[in-house]
Amino acid sequence: MRIKEIFSSLISILLILLVSCEDPIDNIQSESKISLDDGKNKNFGSSSMQFFHNQEFRGFNINPWTYNPELDEILEKTGANVFRLSFTGGAVLMKKTDNSGSTTNPDGVYAFNEVGFSALNRVLNWAEMNGVKIIIDPHTVPGFEEDFTTSPEDDFWKDPRWRKHLIKLWEEIIDSVGNRGDVIAGYDLLNEPNIPDPAICQYGNQWNDIVQILIETIRKKGDFHPIIVQPAGIALGYNCNNSGGSYTSLSRWDAINQLQLPNDNNLVVSVHNYTPLEFTHQGLQSYWPAGVRYPSTAWDFNRMNNQLQLLRNYKPHVPKLIGEFSVSRAAGPDGDVFLNDFLKMVEAEGWSWVYHAWDKPSYEWHSEHHYTKALGSDHFSIEPPTIGSDIKTAPRLNLLRQYMYKNYSSFPPSDEMIHGLYRLDHPINGDQILTYYFSEVSTAVFSYGYIISGVYARVAKDTSNNPNLVPVYRLRNPITKDRLFTTSEYERNIAESNYGYQYESIGFYASLTKNSSDYIPVYRLVKGALHSYAFGDDQRAQLQIQGWLLEADRTFYCQPNKIY
Repeated sequence: MRIKEIFSSLISILLILLVSCEDPIDNIQSESKISLDDGKNKNFGSSSMQFFHNQEFRGFNINPWTYNPELDEILEKTGANVFRLSFTGGAVLMKKTDNSGSTTNPDGVYAFNEVGFSALNRVLNWAEMNGVKIIIDPHTVPGFEEDFTTSPEDDFWKDPRWRKHLIKLWEEIIDSVGNRGDVIAGYDLLNEPNIPDPAICQYGNQWNDIVQILIETIRKKGDFHPIIVQPAGIALGYNCNNSGGSYTSLSRWDAINQLQLPNDNNLVVSVHNYTPLEFTHQGLQSYWPAGVRYPSTAWDFNRMNNQLQLLRNYKPHVPKLIGEFSVSRAAGPDGDVFLNDFLKMVEAEGWSWVYHAWDKPSYEWHSEHHYTKALGSDHFSIEPPTIGSDIKTAPRLNLLRQYMYKNYSSFPPSDEMIHGLYRLDHPINGDQILTYYFSEVSTAVFSYGYIISGVYARVAKDTSNNPNLVPVYRLRNPITKDRLFTTSEYERNIAESNYGYQYESIGFYASLTKNSSDYIPVYRLVKGALHSYAFGDDQRAQLQIQGWLLEADRTFYCQPNKIY
């Protein structure tokens, strides 16, 4: 490894601690080759098209059925600046059944799908009007059995004649929308390639060959948009002629060094992160039961960091994109701890990312689906999630938005109140916790039986950008189980000395005054030995009806939990 790369890797680690055989078919292989990347890339087009070199993208994977009103909603709620538009199911860009009704004929005529291309143009039109960029992801083509991923056992890898359909599709995409300019963030060549073992397959490392052909095809058409390349997973011991029996899978992360990039200065390397599957996919299948925790002895921050080091080490001069990542909602608040750890590392590197996915019918992934308790193994089958009328009941969306604020040129906000404030209620003790720490939310839910009431406001974690904010002290009475939150240092001292409370910490920072018309009051009410905290007048009035008494002089103010 070069000294410069070693130094770059060391700096990355410190930042985190702080926070082939040739294909013989002439009409498939190109006659002239683009040379492989030697670190001195050819200059294809102006730097104005090098979007991933010049800015960071944060957004969502969407499908062709995400219509304009919902696109407006995503933008309003999150401030996403990019969407990865993935064509699957009934809206693929190229039909996977040929004109004769066959899905297994590599020489068949496979038509383009007008529904898919119509959706592509509609989304591009919307994006142009709203200042959002689109990653075009065809996702699948003829020769692949599944619409959502690929397998080394697919017909596509067994016969090079299938390649011409992928090439033809990209030619059509460029001819149809390549002139749309900077609304297109990039072209994602193929979703999640998984190839037979190059060491024994007669076609060698097919994905490297195909990447070179596709990039050359796109560039020869005069299109200089970023091209997004994913590394291929490898089925070790599996031949492309169906021999080899069982095989061992080398993940796309672990196989990244086998990806050979052509010499082109506008490429982006993209990986997807669902590691480990038994955690991120828990509850989706019987062989991935719910109840897997994070962090654990099987997977934690350090193991996640070691995996990301593979991407840091691979061609540091090439921009990186996390094209998909997610955790099943069956993981509950543990999923948010996992995602927060992951995003902290990704943000420290300056990499772009798109969450999987904004898809309201998707019980497992959609970020607006809330959870209010630890989920059992049968949760998916008997209790579909609901979508709250607003983002207050959506902890996952709150987490993503805390990073998406960086899409705004004014970040950080003037008062840095960007951290979602959770209210956790204990159904037996009756006490409440106010916190913005994801790890505390997870521990409170799984270990102590608290329920997430909502994420009702935004607070600050310090006063570095607004000295006018004040600390909100946090105390607990071990006898009554009550938690007291107060902005008064005098009251904190009295509660400790006279009433048996124990000081825990500064919980967060808030405002003593309503500095803006949209600031919301956080009222403190008392009934017996317990306190309750109401966000806004409606919650306060409801508690007063239930017999809670308002402590009027203990109100503080936060920003509402909404996007700028």
